[in-house]
Formats: sequence, structure tokens, C-alpha cells
Amino acid sequence: MPEKYIDLHLHSNASDGTYPPAEVYRRASGAGLSAFALTDHDSLEGYDEIVGQVDADLIELIPAIELSGYWKGEDLHILAYLVDPESPELREKLAQFKTNREKRAEAMVEKNKRNGRPAGDGVCPAGSRSKHYRSPSRRRGINPSGSDKEL
Repeated sequence: MPEKYIDLHLHSNASDGTYPPAEVYRRASGAGLSAFALTDHDSLEGYDEIVGQVDADLIELIPAIELSGYWKGEDLHILAYLVDPESPELREKLAQFKTNREKRAEAMVEKNKRNGRPAGDGVCPAGSRSKHYRSPSRRRGINPSGSDKEL
């Protein structure tokens, strides 16, 4: 029996990955994987984008997500597999996460403006992850570690 490989922790640019979901799928398929999980942070948007494109005879797309949280003041990331992407309760929670993330990103921009620091590119797109906001600052050497605590 030939060996089969899977990747259970891939991100697209729907969260903090580099490539669009379709490109992640193309690369996973091209690498000869038999299955993969798109585990974007607090979002099923990437999954939604590609679920209808995936050729299940060639590669399996496992419905998954990486949920963000806090425990005793520390960031916590929980990988959840075989989630029900049709769950209204899950979708409602993810919408709340997105709203809260947008508010935090806007607050970071405003804090930097008040403190006389460049606010990234001056734009914080709705729904962007803080990584996307931090990237311009990191490239300019303003926030080299990328830590929110430095902002």
C-alpha cells in the first residue's frame, strides 16, 4: 500500500496565511497530499471559498478551524477538526469574533495616531487580522517583533 500524507494545519490569506484559499488547495493537491485541513483563524471564509472546487476523488478537504482564545492572560489557539461548517451557532460565534477583531484593529490604528506613530498604511481593512495590520509597520522597522504589546 502506498504511503499517504496529509496536512492538518494550513492557513490561507483569509486569516494569517500568504496565499488565497484556491492557491492553498492547488499547492496541497500538487504536493500529492491525500487530505488537508484549512485551519484559518476564527474563520471558515477560506473553506467556504474552496469547498465546491475541491475534487474529492483526488484530495479530501477536512472542515477545520483554529479558534483563538485566552487562558490566564495567555493567547490560546485550539485546532478543531471535522467541524460542522453549516452550524448556525458556529457561524454566529465566528461573526462575533470578526466584529471584535475589527474593533481591536481600529483601536490599534487610533492608538498609534494618538501617539504620533505611523498607523501601518493608514488603513485597516474591515475584517483584517492584526498580522495584516502589523505587516507594514514590521516592514518599516517600526514594530520589528510584530508584538501587539509594542503598539
